[in-house]
Amino acid sequence: MIHRNSILCKTCGTETTIRTAIGHGSYQEFAFPCPQCAVEIRFGMQIDHKNVKFEFTKLINGEWGTGGPGKPEYSVESTVVLDAENLIPIAGEHFSPFLSTVFLARDTEKFHRHQVLRLHACQTIWPMIEKLIIHETNRNEVLYDRQKNELGYNKECLTWGKRTLQTLYILDKYSTFFSVTGRGENELMRQRINLAEVASPELIRGLLNYLNATGKSNGIFVEIFDIRKRWSHLYPMFSPIFNIFYWDEESHSLDDYTLAQKRFEELKTLYVDCFETLCRISVIAAAIEGIIWIKRLEIPTSKKAVKLEDFDRMPNGSKPDLLKKLIIGNVFVLHIDNRLRNGIGHHSARYDVNTDQITYSYNSKKGIRQTTIPYIRFCEKVVRLYIQIELTSVYAHWARAKAEGIIGKIV
Repeated sequence: MIHRNSILCKTCGTETTIRTAIGHGSYQEFAFPCPQCAVEIRFGMQIDHKNVKFEFTKLINGEWGTGGPGKPEYSVESTVVLDAENLIPIAGEHFSPFLSTVFLARDTEKFHRHQVLRLHACQTIWPMIEKLIIHETNRNEVLYDRQKNELGYNKECLTWGKRTLQTLYILDKYSTFFSVTGRGENELMRQRINLAEVASPELIRGLLNYLNATGKSNGIFVEIFDIRKRWSHLYPMFSPIFNIFYWDEESHSLDDYTLAQKRFEELKTLYVDCFETLCRISVIAAAIEGIIWIKRLEIPTSKKAVKLEDFDRMPNGSKPDLLKKLIIGNVFVLHIDNRLRNGIGHHSARYDVNTDQITYSYNSKKGIRQTTIPYIRFCEKVVRLYIQIELTSVYAHWARAKAEGIIGKIV
């Protein structure tokens, strides 16, 4: 469904026709520069799919035009095409982003089938999982078992330990909707956990005692829960990015496209939270490697091992130097962009609608430096970070199960 309207720039009075595709998300927010004076015009749409209607909830630096299709006031001198769920080509004119990008994937049928499944996971499965975890937290057996059955898991669970394992199994299955890369990495992490448990049960108990004492056993699980909750609402905006996992990288590049939705203020907090949580998960992963390699609760290095507590307190920007020497290092290091994280976290990052880029500052040995990143590349970083959260959640799930007193093999 395409909605056509026009917006008058409050600054210079220029009228712009907008053609907006109504997507599957409950909220869409777009921004574009006025073609005359370059002031950012921004508007939001709240969509009610159940009742098949929508309303505009925000309009900044503009006012709705009086024109419309078939009316003499309707302006077609300047047109902006907006589509929340497809990549927008940067070069050349295009009538429909969907028609321009529908065949980007090598296997078009597979890509679109997976897109539907991911949307279903966010809009239908996640709300059910969210209730399941609430019922588990409240120890409500009746509601937990009812919700579990609605999710399609009918095996009887007679204890809360069994229910916790069921919850973690369901979360692992949920992760597979988005973990389109790194399946081998996920299996490697599971192997390392099991190997450490065999290598030294005593050191594993020491690690778990540390995680419980510092609140990390449950704290990291809660952080991942919050990230998954926000992701479920934002996924329709991110969905076009998933083209990169299905197309031929030699033939296509994200640099040739942009995203219609411009929601940097929301995305920067999600990016920082994903970054911080991934670094906290890395503490568990590094400790596991220490147990395997040097039989101590320390992080092995080429020189002197670092105590677990010291590594935990270490600035996140310093962790990659130690992590990269570990077998599971690249699972974390390749996604820890400390410059971007600090640029966003220290409030130096700004989005420019005219260039469609994010400018941020960072500290270097030569002083404060400034750099830019295309908006779509930033969105790609958020997507890849989220995927790593899902892949590495195996550590958090393991720690939570152990904190609940569950014995035996967990992952």
